[in-house]
Amino acid sequence: MAKRSGFTLLELMLVLALLAAIAALIWPALARPLASQRLRRAAEQVRMHLTKTRTKAIMSGETLAFSFQSGKRLMRVQTVTQNEAVLESSSTASATGGSGGAMSMPASGATMASSNAAVTVAEDQLPDGIIFYGGDVASDARSDHVAAQERMKGSIDLSWSQPVQFFPDGTALAARVAVAGDRGRAIVIEVRSLTGAVKISDIVSVETLRQ
Repeated sequence: MAKRSGFTLLELMLVLALLAAIAALIWPALARPLASQRLRRAAEQVRMHLTKTRTKAIMSGETLAFSFQSGKRLMRVQTVTQNEAVLESSSTASATGGSGGAMSMPASGATMASSNAAVTVAEDQLPDGIIFYGGDVASDARSDHVAAQERMKGSIDLSWSQPVQFFPDGTALAARVAVAGDRGRAIVIEVRSLTGAVKISDIVSVETLRQ
């Protein structure tokens, strides 16, 4: 009598069930490193855009702004003004006190407001499963001046974050931007004001950011 070769259907089903059980045990150990890698890639993507924005501001002599949509994946870079002399005039006026502490508008402010509309120069989005969790941006006389122009034009879109502005002298607004993944973890990207340098933090829990 010839020997039987091959496997029965029952044997195949048992093998498949065993493989599925092993995969269920191993997958959580694999998923966490993969999620961390995806989150770090997203943070590096944001860092790259911020660094490129600073470089372009220096080379072009324009003030550029990086902004994002909190809770979403979208980010953009815009040219917000092409007249550094007006920004310097605004900064000087603010430093001397002005009237009642308010920033005085230069004589050419109205002309700039109508001619220097913000122009989007780059758009991008984070990888799937990663969103902008939020952030905070400092302000100074220059950024206040640009914000005043935007209010005059009625062009402020509240669906976008307060912009992180980069200036032609290499400085920037101090800022912290957080990106978060689907496992309750996040990375903070920090912009230094005096140098415009960008730094990425270690992975932290989202709960840490709420404190």
